[in-house]
Amino acid sequence: MKAAGPLDLNEGTLNALGYDLLRKGRDHDAVSVFALNVELFPEYANGFDSLGEAWLRVGNSKEARRAYEKALKLDPGLDSAKKALKELGKR
Repeated sequence: MKAAGPLDLNEGTLNALGYDLLRKGRDHDAVSVFALNVELFPEYANGFDSLGEAWLRVGNSKEARRAYEKALKLDPGLDSAKKALKELGKR
């Protein structure tokens, strides 16, 4: 994708694309985009948080938990990941 041209490919752009796909009900595509985001930008805590959300949407709580834990490892103050893990703990 980076070699494709003048696209400003950054973690925010990919995250926005992932959420656009979620809004359109394309949950599995969103997982793929969020997974690419964390592969390209492995220090982006919010990317892992978003990936966790997408994993939950497709019903994979194991991968969601893993993504949220990585998000918190990168940013221990990330409230959305803390809340999600708390909810996952209730299941």
